[in-house]
Amino acid sequence: MKTLTLKPLIVALVAIVLLAGCKGDQGDPGPAGTDGTNGTNGKDGTNGTNGTNGKDGTNGTNGTDGTNGTDGTNGTNGLGFDAATKNGNIVITLSGTRPDDIAFTKTLDFKFSSSALCYSQMSIDGETDQETSNIQRYLLFDNDTHAGDNYTSIRLQTTSEGNPYFDMNFTADVTTSDFKYFTMNDYYTSYNQYYYDGETYYYDTNFSDFSITDYSYSSATGQLKYKFSFEVFADYNSTGFPLTVTGTVNTIVYQPIGASYCSGEGRKSTKAGKVAKAVMKDLLH
Repeated sequence: MKTLTLKPLIVALVAIVLLAGCKGDQGDPGPAGTDGTNGTNGKDGTNGTNGTNGKDGTNGTNGTDGTNGTDGTNGTNGLGFDAATKNGNIVITLSGTRPDDIAFTKTLDFKFSSSALCYSQMSIDGETDQETSNIQRYLLFDNDTHAGDNYTSIRLQTTSEGNPYFDMNFTADVTTSDFKYFTMNDYYTSYNQYYYDGETYYYDTNFSDFSITDYSYSSATGQLKYKFSFEVFADYNSTGFPLTVTGTVNTIVYQPIGASYCSGEGRKSTKAGKVAKAVMKDLLH
């Protein structure tokens, strides 16, 4: 049987105790360690609920109007328009009182002519050089040129004495701003002429303050221009009141070769001018 010796075991235990009881100084910190690997990104969260719409803002101020665009090209005139207007026009302005006792001013543009050139005619006396023009123009282009239309027919005869003869048949429906109308159906003359009142013929004139200005005629171009004005007495126009008539003639006229005659006559005049047929026909020569 072996005998265990305790001495070495005891010596070892003492050494361990002594070593444990001894405390040395702390050493310097070691170097920093390497950064760790980034972690994995987390999953996206669930979208939140949309918020309530905000209130509408105040309307902004209107911007400045833009510049007007360029006018488009004019359309082509209808069939027959150019032929009906090529011989010029007569513009007439009426100023006075309409039949219902209201003041008025109306301008009418008689710009359509008949194809019969005796209604755009100039005759010249070879001995006296007296010029006599007969011009008839219509207010509307309605393919109907019978004597009942809205028209004016003017005869002007110039004299060497400077005292022109002038007469004018005038028929027109005059519209008003309040959508009414009245009809003018008159005959005006600057010199004593005979009338027929239903029983007798008599001589009379029916307007005053007559004037012709800016008269010109070119036989080379047929251009005839002049202006006229006069005051019609109340009893001799369809309004029943004094009437101022002014007009501008700007036409092309033709000289006939040989005899010329246009048939037909205007509507019979009212008290303002019931003219004898003989006078009416004479105006159209």
